[in-house]
Amino acid sequence: MFELNKLNDPSVQAIFQNYKFLNQQFKGDWISGGIYLSKKLLGNLREGSDIFFDESKDLRTELEFYNKTNTKRWNLVEIKSKGRDPFEFMESLILLLQPFLEKSLCKSDLESLRSEINQARSFLMSEKPFKQPIYFFLGKITNQIKLPDLIIGRDLFNVFWIKEKKIETITSQFSYIPWSASFYNQEKKKGALFIGLVDNLELTNKAIIDKLDNQHFNISYPGVLLPGLTVIHWMKEFVKIYPQMIFKKIN
Repeated sequence: MFELNKLNDPSVQAIFQNYKFLNQQFKGDWISGGIYLSKKLLGNLREGSDIFFDESKDLRTELEFYNKTNTKRWNLVEIKSKGRDPFEFMESLILLLQPFLEKSLCKSDLESLRSEINQARSFLMSEKPFKQPIYFFLGKITNQIKLPDLIIGRDLFNVFWIKEKKIETITSQFSYIPWSASFYNQEKKKGALFIGLVDNLELTNKAIIDKLDNQHFNISYPGVLLPGLTVIHWMKEFVKIYPQMIFKKIN
């Protein structure tokens, strides 16, 4: 909705807290998800509202239960992203949203969005594979080089890069994987890069890089850990800054 300039369309009543990086753009209500699901705010939604939510068994169960026990009824729409690369996800999302947006969007809006996505895919396909193993972590690496608990596996951008043989990274089929000291030491000797990813709340569309040493970095970017177009933007940005990282041009 942000990319289509429809974030503050009157039909958009509330957004889940996961997308808080949009806080300066969206003027409506924010709803906490999971165990913090706000019953009060949900109760304020209009009868027959469409509630879109990321693929989650717990959240789906909670919403379905609340939908059955509440006097109002809503249309629950689960957006499935697991196992899909960002381009597959965006195409499925456009097809899913099209019936809901047909009143507020003209055909050229979606065609323009599809064109932007296809251009990004062509750009990333044309790039050479990364020169050494890269491991992205869910969260920030500390200055003392303490790594977050989980490595990003087959999720988000990695689904695309693994499938297209652009990256050497962890081969597990799981989305997020715990790591061991022996694994880390082995990959460090091979010259691997270890990168902590942080969702940046400032919508700059520019990666903020924190270099800890020649193999350890933190990168902040808005929406980098959420499926969708922001991940595609981040992939393009990372490909551009990667040469500076390996040639030690980032201070």
